[in-house]
Amino acid sequence: MKAEHPYVPGRVPAPHLPVTVGTPGGVVGPEVSALVDSGADRTLVPETIVSLVQAPEVDRLEFEVGGGGLITLPICRVTLTVRGFARLVVDVAVSDGEDGVLLGRDVLNLYAITLDGPNQQAEISDE
Repeated sequence: MKAEHPYVPGRVPAPHLPVTVGTPGGVVGPEVSALVDSGADRTLVPETIVSLVQAPEVDRLEFEVGGGGLITLPICRVTLTVRGFARLVVDVAVSDGEDGVLLGRDVLNLYAITLDGPNQQAEISDE
């Protein structure tokens, strides 16, 4: 499967992918736009989405933030589906300080992703 998605416009256009977040038990939230964040080790989901789908907390882990500080975040098990691709079960970090989903390398490394900045397109493939 291969799909192209336009960048989300803004002050600095950025690559986003349409995803749904749910639980292994079958609850699925609405489709949201997730920022492709190759600098993040782990995918991060806002607490509002995790609460909506009632994802179970499975751990708490420390993360280094920009500037060298450490924060501890809950880890919840969710299903994550990039539109048109197979559903994944992923342990994601949860933050009440983020407005949107950040797709980290734990998910991005499962796909071949090409960023075409001049044409403001992101191509994703599982081939």
